[in-house]
Amino acid sequence: MRQLAEPNEPNIANKSIIRVLNADNLNTSGDASPYGDGIFDYVEGITVNSQTGRIILPSVEPFGRYLESKFQSATTASKYVFKELYDSTKTVALAQGKNKFKLKGSYQSSSGSEISLNAVNIPQGSVKVTAGGTELVENQDYTVDYNLGRVKIINTSVLNSATPIKVSLESNSLFSVQSKTLMGSRFDYKISKDFAIGGTVLHLNERPITRKVNIGDEPISNTMLGFDGTYRTKSRFITKMIDKIPFINTKEMSSVSLNGEFAYLIPRHSKAIGKKGNAYIDNFEGTQSTIPLNIAGQWSIASVPRFQSTLFPEFDYVASTHDTLGYGYNRAKIAWYNVDPTAFYRSNSTVSLSAAERSNHNVRQISEKELFPKRQYSNG
Repeated sequence: MRQLAEPNEPNIANKSIIRVLNADNLNTSGDASPYGDGIFDYVEGITVNSQTGRIILPSVEPFGRYLESKFQSATTASKYVFKELYDSTKTVALAQGKNKFKLKGSYQSSSGSEISLNAVNIPQGSVKVTAGGTELVENQDYTVDYNLGRVKIINTSVLNSATPIKVSLESNSLFSVQSKTLMGSRFDYKISKDFAIGGTVLHLNERPITRKVNIGDEPISNTMLGFDGTYRTKSRFITKMIDKIPFINTKEMSSVSLNGEFAYLIPRHSKAIGKKGNAYIDNFEGTQSTIPLNIAGQWSIASVPRFQSTLFPEFDYVASTHDTLGYGYNRAKIAWYNVDPTAFYRSNSTVSLSAAERSNHNVRQISEKELFPKRQYSNG
């Protein structure tokens, strides 16, 4: 549905939804037009952010207060206005039955000859590139920078064919390096000229760089035991039985060969993670977030809490609308700013301050060394 079927609404009738939402004000040439062109106004940085893939509608709450202002009848507006989209949770908004608006579009990215693998320390020869299911040849169709993790397609016919390119690789992550020890031994014993037995022992031990390992990355300490035997002998009985078959006459004596193998794995974990093999789902070491107080650009004035009229009467004072100055009448007086530290330099020729002004503790620059004079600082 591109239009709202409301012929009795002069601001809605015979207008597309994007026109009602003030998103169609330009013609196909990009000039302002009172009738638009029926197409969404694609203006980079204003209505579209192609870097993040975001669509920006040029009005606040386009499906809420803005859309409501276009209707003359409150009854008609209640069928389309979707205020729950802005003042409620996602669960509540989906349960209102007003989730009728859909935004559809298509995009096309520009193709490039370089493909980032998002990995480093890639083993030589572990990268495979296919185009439409056909494996390409390294240094003929593509080159690989194993240090930086980049693939460059040098065959222009592959790029021009618009064939889907798929890259698979094996990566040695720098952050999961484990020392591995593999030891083994092989034993063979010949009992007779026809009978021989053998055994194999292999042991693989991994040691992590830290005792805190995640689930799925536990270091192993496995031992595998193997046993095998071989028996081979000649048989006159089988030769005679085969000779009794019509039209068959053997010239060589038949032989019987038997081979058998058996293996057993003893799985264990490395002692580096404890006797019980402790692994972490999440150690929560990176859950702390810091708020730097010296960056005033990240500060904002807090809103007045709702439904606490005893403590915050200003919310009820402007209950009808919260866009007036009365909403912040009882707000504490606070201001934040950064003082240019160069103003306190003696060599500053633009601002002339006295010695008393340069020593004012309220505005002067305080170095970390002044607070911690005995701390040793590294260069840089």
